[in-house]
Amino acid sequence: MNIKLKAPLILIAVGWLTSGIAAYSSFSSTRHIIDSAQQRELKAIALLIQTALIEQASEAEALAALVASLPAVQAAFRARDREALFQWLVPAFLKQRDQFGVLISQFHLPPASLFLNLDDVTEQPGEDQSDFREMVLMGNRHHQPQKGIELGQGGLSIRGLYPVKDAEGPIGSFEVGLSFHTVLEETKQSTGFELGVFVDDKRLTAIATHLPRHDAERLVGGFLNLEATNWQVLRSLVSADLLSGAANDVVLKLLNVGGIDYGLVMVPLQDFKEHPIGAIVATRSFEMFQSQTKRALVSTLAFAFLQMGLLTGAVLIVQNALFIRRLSALVEQTALLAQGEPATDLAELVTGRDEIGTMAQHLVALAPSSAAQAREKPADA
Repeated sequence: MNIKLKAPLILIAVGWLTSGIAAYSSFSSTRHIIDSAQQRELKAIALLIQTALIEQASEAEALAALVASLPAVQAAFRARDREALFQWLVPAFLKQRDQFGVLISQFHLPPASLFLNLDDVTEQPGEDQSDFREMVLMGNRHHQPQKGIELGQGGLSIRGLYPVKDAEGPIGSFEVGLSFHTVLEETKQSTGFELGVFVDDKRLTAIATHLPRHDAERLVGGFLNLEATNWQVLRSLVSADLLSGAANDVVLKLLNVGGIDYGLVMVPLQDFKEHPIGAIVATRSFEMFQSQTKRALVSTLAFAFLQMGLLTGAVLIVQNALFIRRLSALVEQTALLAQGEPATDLAELVTGRDEIGTMAQHLVALAPSSAAQAREKPADA
């Protein structure tokens, strides 16, 4: 391969390699920005869910404090008057249950004996719930407000407990349990994520004896879905392996199902003893980010090919104009001089101020002696 082909090919190859590296770097940078945006959104959702749970627990505690601070409630509780408490509180409880998701309103006597369940007034008092109601035990033992997530006979709820006491001293405690519905729906409305609550089915079955059994179709591995904003979407993404990892840390995942990217967040749920009991799972299609990645790839490739084309054209034009054409002319003139013929086309080349111009000037200087040698050869023969 002669230099006329080697030089352009080497330069073109270097140009293409440079364009390829630049395109890869540009796409990698764009992909990193998109991936970072996805992770930020998932982290924001996790924080939003955790904050909503804390706020719901505080709201439950505030409702419990409101009831526990009423003198009439304190007097009726001191007198063990279930009928009076029932008449005063059940109408308000029913309204709050329908409008605000209040699932549980209960009075307990120390250490953790059920006195009155406003959700089921037919339930007889006196049942000792010390084995599974740690929140009630702690509240009645220390006479301090408590809040958190705990399983009870009525199921899993976000609870707030407040001690009931009067001038004579502590009487017991009153607790309010809120459903997860508000957390799920408000998070969905503000973010577009579909959410669901999953709880350890074995523990739920052992403790929530008053809770009707759910559809077996909502059982995923050893976890039961209690509530969901869109069960069909969650069911296609949530697996037993995923839920089995629900412990103490938030899980952020990017999944691809049916060619569509999804972002998934799993926020672990812990009971009052900080034992893992389940998780809230939130997911949403990340097709928007997927489309942005595809557009970035297409635009990067298009720009790279355009850059390669421009570089190739520039190399060919520059090489031909500044080097290849002049070098070819110099080779032709050298061949003529070697044959004893006059060099007819050196005038243009000698004006150059580069190496080719210098070589042309040397050839002009050699031209007379070359011609003389050519004339002497026939005479010597």
